[in-house]
Amino acid sequence: MKRLGMLLVFSFLMLGACSSKLEQVKPSVQAEEVTRVFKGTVKGLEEEAKVTSRGSKVLTLDLIVERPLSEQEKEYITRLDATEVLALIEAGLDLQGEFERLQALEGFDLTSELTDQQVFRLTLHFDMETLNLKEARQSELLKKFDLDQLMNVTADDLIESLKDEGLVEVH
Repeated sequence: MKRLGMLLVFSFLMLGACSSKLEQVKPSVQAEEVTRVFKGTVKGLEEEAKVTSRGSKVLTLDLIVERPLSEQEKEYITRLDATEVLALIEAGLDLQGEFERLQALEGFDLTSELTDQQVFRLTLHFDMETLNLKEARQSELLKKFDLDQLMNVTADDLIESLKDEGLVEVH
């Protein structure tokens, strides 16, 4: 009986020691996901950047570039269908042949459209968690970006860079 009593006392002491250690361990606080939007005019083009981050880690980056068509371009495209118009614009941007390859690239999406307001919109989406860096380096369009830096940039540094380019945060 004396042995059982000591065993119970020992168990309570161990349980107390364990529970006090559990109280000292604070649950890890996971940073919440935040999306910030920046807009501005850069080199005559309307640009929008959406940065989604968790803590200092950039999760996604969306870049939207818009260029209104000139009156001459508007007049010319009225004679073409939408597919022909986009093909001409993409060729003018040196994207011909790149589009299919970029569409297949994991972690990256590129779309272009001509809006009802006769504005050409190009959207680039980078998913930093799934972007295949090796394949991305083979793209002529993506060579214009410093991909290694882009993949390792902190959210604060990316936001500062967008501000340096003249983009302003919108709420």
